[in-house]
Amino acid sequence: MNVGVTGMQNDAMRERLLRWWGACVIAALAVSGGVQAEEAEPSTDLPETVTRLDAERRKLAESQQELNEQAADLRREASELERRRQELLRKLDAEGQALKAREQANAEQVAKQAETMAAHAAEIEHVLRAGGKWVSFTDQIAPLLRAKCVACHSAREPGGGHVLTSYAGLFSAGANGPAVVPSEVASLLCEVVADGSMPQDGEPLSAEEVELIRRWVALGARLESGADPTASLVRIMPRPVPPQPPDHYPAVIPVSAVAFDPTGTRLASSGYHEVLIWDLSSRQQGDGPEAAEQSPAVRRLSGLPERIHGLAYA
Repeated sequence: MNVGVTGMQNDAMRERLLRWWGACVIAALAVSGGVQAEEAEPSTDLPETVTRLDAERRKLAESQQELNEQAADLRREASELERRRQELLRKLDAEGQALKAREQANAEQVAKQAETMAAHAAEIEHVLRAGGKWVSFTDQIAPLLRAKCVACHSAREPGGGHVLTSYAGLFSAGANGPAVVPSEVASLLCEVVADGSMPQDGEPLSAEEVELIRRWVALGARLESGADPTASLVRIMPRPVPPQPPDHYPAVIPVSAVAFDPTGTRLASSGYHEVLIWDLSSRQQGDGPEAAEQSPAVRRLSGLPERIHGLAYA
């Protein structure tokens, strides 16, 4: 029984070995055939591949050469552009220097002409003053214009297009031309003040005031040497001189402000257009008139507003 089984097992093993061997042979043949196929393929396609590679290399070389030439052209163009830029910058710099020199020369010429004109105007002013014919714009005409004309002829309310708040404004064109033409007594300003049409809503100028304006225009409508023609009238007009306080007050006036200094030895009190400083250190003891007379004012600060409503020591 055992022998039979063993024989059957041997037969099965031989069959498996045969199958395995057959599979190995088939695989070996397949591998051998593939290798031969791979070895045979280059033998037929290699020249064509080499030819294609050579052609591609030539194309790449040609492209590289073309790119190199283009790069060289671009470098030459860039160099030319830079040269032109530098040349243009040099020209612009030279033109700028020349323009600056011309501007400097023009400025010097204008300054020299202005200086000559100012000297000429000062000479004319001197001659007119010496002959008693000078009409002062700052002292006589400007206060008159400010009192009679500025209310209706300012930048805020330029009646007729005229702004008469400065000397220069008199010569600026309005709706009917400039208000003043030097040396022409038929100027608009002379006409409207002479016929009384201006000031429109105010009291007409007196005959003396009209004649003063006419003479000023006839003499060239001149401005004092050194005065700013563009400054407002109030800036070039003489400042009003406040009245001087009396040497002795004839009557008692109200004292509207007082202040003691920190030491208590001096007293500041208001007066008429002044502040009086009183020395209290040497005054007599008491409150009677004799004591007050012993406290003299050691200093008087005049030229102030009429009434002072507050004082303080700093």
